[in-house]
Amino acid sequence: MKKISFDFDNTFDNEHIQKYAVELMNKGYDVHIVTSRPPSGPDKWSIKGNPVIIWTNDDLYELAGMLGIKNENIHFTNYSPKYKFFEKNEDFIFHVDDDDSESFEISFYTKTKGIPFDSKWKDKCDNLLK
Repeated sequence: MKKISFDFDNTFDNEHIQKYAVELMNKGYDVHIVTSRPPSGPDKWSIKGNPVIIWTNDDLYELAGMLGIKNENIHFTNYSPKYKFFEKNEDFIFHVDDDDSESFEISFYTKTKGIPFDSKWKDKCDNLLK
């Protein structure tokens, strides 16, 4: 199965990206989310007595589940550059990301095409899938 991926924050959380992902899943593509976020941790903890809130990724899992994306298709890089994930996972066609440097590094260092989330992102994706 052909794999594609999207960043989550400021990318996959946009409705038009979600609709496109569902279209591609219906065509047989394996859709993944690759995010810089850390994996879920405790809801709350403290540093020197000051409370710190850590996200639980509930928003990500909820949205992915509603769209039919399996939990095993969600990948956390824990703030490491995403190209390192794609170096180890070479079977992705493209990754759409709102961070231009991430897109550039993915394209430069890996076989996966990094696509900036800009006004022409969808055209770039469609051209790669032809």
